[in-house]
Amino acid sequence: MYDLIKTKPVFFPDAKKHGIAMSDQCKDFISKCLAKNPAERLGTTGDIEEILSHPWFSDIDVQSL
Repeated sequence: MYDLIKTKPVFFPDAKKHGIAMSDQCKDFISKCLAKNPAERLGTTGDIEEILSHPWFSDIDVQSL
């Protein structure tokens, strides 16, 4: 499992086959959080503001959260 995480690209389950639907924004967010190079990960340069500015969070009222 460790080798898969460390060396293989992130992949997502087939929505129809597994019954797990994920939006493109969700997949993009997860992929950016799991970037192999730590310097490229979401939040590395802009901290929490960079993370919360991702389009996947656009419908969330951060202040209420």
